[in-house]
Amino acid sequence: MVKRLLHTRYRVAELDRTVSFYKDVLGLEETHRSKSPRGSTLVFFKAPGSDEEIEICHYPASGPVVVGPDLTHLAFEVDDLETFAKHAAAKGYPLSDGPTPTSSGSVIAFVDAPEGYEEQAPYTVAIVKLEEGPLITAQLTDVDNGKVESGQKVEMVTRKLRQDGERGMLVYGYKFRPAWSNGNF
Repeated sequence: MVKRLLHTRYRVAELDRTVSFYKDVLGLEETHRSKSPRGSTLVFFKAPGSDEEIEICHYPASGPVVVGPDLTHLAFEVDDLETFAKHAAAKGYPLSDGPTPTSSGSVIAFVDAPEGYEEQAPYTVAIVKLEEGPLITAQLTDVDNGKVESGQKVEMVTRKLRQDGERGMLVYGYKFRPAWSNGNF
């Protein structure tokens, strides 16, 4: 059985720029750096107070980094959002969304990493409870970002995520949208 999460991996095209973002903008600690057996450069980061690590992988031999529309995102707690926002902006990374109060009373904001993720923003991500019980993180589609409510019923839909070239492979994935109710969302 799984005991704990060890790390989350992101492959990047610009290692130095990405490492600088995680260290200088987010203030994460670089815990170690190594070369994998296949030649990837791996850089691991850790947030204060967290056991899990973020692995940044630079491996140009595997081709271009393709950033799809259904990415995960990383969420960090900060001591003071206003102070963090000023710091990030001074480093060239202004908030891309927010600050926005949530229904739970917390305040959230977004800053985009240097790997092109901002081209996919903004989009709504939610924690969805499946009928079987597990919770998953997923993108919401067909929804006005300002009209999402906690507890709102959703249904899974299949969407085309990308096509590799004009005659290449089609990649499909799942998203969730508000469930139909009386023929309306």
